[in-house]
Amino acid sequence: MKVQVIKKHNCNGFGMIEVLVAFVIVSVGLLGLGTMQLFSIKNINNSQYRTLATLYAYDMAERMRSNKVSLAEYNGVDTTAICAACGVVAQMDVNDWTNNLTQSLDSGGLPNAVGTITVNAGLREIKIAWDETTRYDTGGILNTESYTLIVDI
Repeated sequence: MKVQVIKKHNCNGFGMIEVLVAFVIVSVGLLGLGTMQLFSIKNINNSQYRTLATLYAYDMAERMRSNKVSLAEYNGVDTTAICAACGVVAQMDVNDWTNNLTQSLDSGGLPNAVGTITVNAGLREIKIAWDETTRYDTGGILNTESYTLIVDI
């Protein structure tokens, strides 16, 4: 019977360079993951603002539909000024709408929001504008975004 001898190779484990290369690769991956998470959170905020603007515009349209008797009082409404020509119900609607738009961001408001109602060719135009950070390749820019709802009441 012939016996085969297996030689033991010199294996002492990883070297310091392999550990450092692995550390750099993991670090770059984690930085990329953190950046992706940051952009994701920013886009979630922007989509939340657009959703709230849509809801508040439809809310005002429904308030105007339920008060057709005083519909003309809503013309020219601007949330930055008091609606002196509005009747009691219209004034309450405008005050509630203004409070919804301008409340704190944690409570469901929009940043620097302004709402307006105008009449154009017999159609009511409900417009809400707010500040939003838009991401570009060169970085973030603060823009004024707006949502306009045109309804026939």
